[in-house]
Amino acid sequence: GASMDLGANAVADTHIATLDFEIWAATDLHDISFGLANGGTAESWGDFEAYIALVGSDIVARNGGSVEVISAGTVTAGTVFQIKIIADLGTDTYDVYVDGSLAADDFGFRNGLDAKDLNALKIYGWGGNSSDDYVAVDNIYLTSQVPEPVSLAILGLGALLIRRKR
Repeated sequence: GASMDLGANAVADTHIATLDFEIWAATDLHDISFGLANGGTAESWGDFEAYIALVGSDIVARNGGSVEVISAGTVTAGTVFQIKIIADLGTDTYDVYVDGSLAADDFGFRNGLDAKDLNALKIYGWGGNSSDDYVAVDNIYLTSQVPEPVSLAILGLGALLIRRKR
């Protein structure tokens, strides 16, 4: 496995993180996880919070304490997948898009962060059956934003409408 400490780029509590990447598998025989974590070492897969995994021919994601198939039978050797993970640290939930389509909606973080940051980008594999069993992750983009309170936006819109009527 590998782990990259995000340092100053860590996603702070209450922020919304968007992780975009492409993932490609050389074979159909793999078990690899990739996503955002709260610390730990590369070998510490229990620290993953918002992530996907390629397991055999399926793409899975963890919803709190359970693993769910979010794209069944779609992983074939040599296929590139576009993955987007949108993680809301204010609610400890995330969505996953596979090739632009929503595949996981409002999934719970694995452990829940309780006012902690997502501070590591991790990839972890359980090993393959041969030296030809590998994946590639490319075009990785991570952004973080402070969510705008909806109530303030609505109040601002209301004030604008009142101002225009006068």
